[in-house]
Amino acid sequence: MKIIGISSGLLAMLLLVGCSGPRTYIHPQADISYVKMVAVVPFTSSARDRQAGSKITELVINELLMAGKFDVVEPGEVKKAMQEMGLYKRGNGVDIDNASLKKLGEALKAQAVIIGDVREYDMIRAGQDSYPVVSVTLRLVDTDSGRIAGMVSHTGKGGPGPLFFSFGETHTLSQMAEKVCSQMVGSLIGKAY
Repeated sequence: MKIIGISSGLLAMLLLVGCSGPRTYIHPQADISYVKMVAVVPFTSSARDRQAGSKITELVINELLMAGKFDVVEPGEVKKAMQEMGLYKRGNGVDIDNASLKKLGEALKAQAVIIGDVREYDMIRAGQDSYPVVSVTLRLVDTDSGRIAGMVSHTGKGGPGPLFFSFGETHTLSQMAEKVCSQMVGSLIGKAY
């Protein structure tokens, strides 16, 4: 009986070792409760897949809407306003200083802007199998002050768990990207409210 208890405890510990969640920071003086409208700036991508930024941007917008804490500015309106202000670079890159951030917020009637970067969005080899890895950082920036009100960073890796258990395995980039974005938005909102 004692061996079964020890084995169960060891198994539970090994399963938990493979689990890690988003790293989240909320500025100690930030009051996000006044934020009603958020603009999500197209994410940059330092990953090999240069389209990863637009893919993750869409997923973050979806997660924000499903969370129901903020209204989200239509992405086409964000892009249009950024182009008119000379802030949007086609491809990969967004230049926003505090003055431009404030103007963007006023133009879009948004109290905050979400800016992000996709660091990894790829399939990695593990023996004969391939598993997804997605790594994203996002910042919630107050458009009035330019202060980072919150930040979340998360890396999700698919594949078998400890000792090659296949329970809860994630095999596709799109599944992993959805998990990462859901966990990031959930963590940001959970810690902010």
